[in-house]
Amino acid sequence: MRRFATPVWLMAIGLLWLLYELDLLPVGRLKWSLLLAAIGLVTLIDQGVNKRSWPTGMGFLLAALIHALWVFEWFRFALQFPLWLMGFGLLLAMNRTGLIPDAPVPVRRAGTVEH
Repeated sequence: MRRFATPVWLMAIGLLWLLYELDLLPVGRLKWSLLLAAIGLVTLIDQGVNKRSWPTGMGFLLAALIHALWVFEWFRFALQFPLWLMGFGLLLAMNRTGLIPDAPVPVRRAGTVEH
């Protein structure tokens, strides 16, 4: 998954720049959404999608989506946290099913000494 990190970031930056140039992206109000989405994407790209990274990465992406929808005035500010709680609960439930793969187990090489 890491081999796609640079192309994904380049495409995301290009898309955001294009939307900004077309006056479709209110960057000032979306800065928190973009930051939350970046944290979620970095988590999933760096660790891969597994039971350890799923709640954190997707939780940040969910928060970014909910905040962006508030910025575009789809609902009032007070609904953000309850919506996130319900969504995060769903992410945790999904994590406890067989839908999300287990985290990889670190492989220890013979002849190495633990400190």
